[in-house]
Amino acid sequence: MENKICSLINDILPLYLDQAISEESCQLIDEHLSSCESCKSYRVKLESIKSTSHQTLYSNSEELDKKELSQADKINNLTIKKVAVKLRKRRRVIILSVTTAFIFMFFLFTQVLQFSSIAGKGMEPTYSNMQQVLINKFSYQFTSPKRGDIVLINHNGNLNIKRIIGLPNETIEIQNSEIIMNGNPVSGKEFNIEHIKPIDLKSRVTLGVADYFVLGDNTEYSIDSRYDEYGLVSQNEILGKVICKVPNLFKTKIEIVNTKVKITE
Repeated sequence: MENKICSLINDILPLYLDQAISEESCQLIDEHLSSCESCKSYRVKLESIKSTSHQTLYSNSEELDKKELSQADKINNLTIKKVAVKLRKRRRVIILSVTTAFIFMFFLFTQVLQFSSIAGKGMEPTYSNMQQVLINKFSYQFTSPKRGDIVLINHNGNLNIKRIIGLPNETIEIQNSEIIMNGNPVSGKEFNIEHIKPIDLKSRVTLGVADYFVLGDNTEYSIDSRYDEYGLVSQNEILGKVICKVPNLFKTKIEIVNTKVKITE
């Protein structure tokens, strides 16, 4: 009978240790354990096993946590490295783009384009006095100036803007306010020259292989190739072609001093 009770108690002990039985059952088991050394020792073994399993589970969970943290750290480190690489690449692209743009703009405004302004009324109505214009200095690197082109000229030590009328090897006469080119009359309207100042050329002018005959659109005020003190313009004196007007957005005044452009506010 005693052995059957012990066997029953041993079966219930795991539930007893987990507190999964009623209080009355726990009291009965406590009374039996106080008098049965065999069941008491079995209880100790169960408690020891339970404690060991808890420690094992705890250590395993700690190892899993450490592994998960380690993996998370690796993922974070990889993410940070990827972001850093992208930022470095983006910074290099930005620096390269800004540098390229700066070099391009520097080349553009030192070798290709130039700002200038109209001095006086000689180019009216096309360009008014002090009208700012943009010059393409690259226009005649591979081609020659054409009839009707408005060009920036460095002539007799001064910068001025005129329209090309006569080309190399042509003959020009101005008689009775009429332009006669290679023996044929030419209307001033073809060049936007509405009227010619009644100053006739003393004689027919034959242009050399690199000479150009220039006029201002407003011939009443223009000093140009009609006058002996101005004369013909050689090709190496033509600095570039006027391509457009520049709006005076900031009321900037551009003064031409010899061959330099001085900008003042």
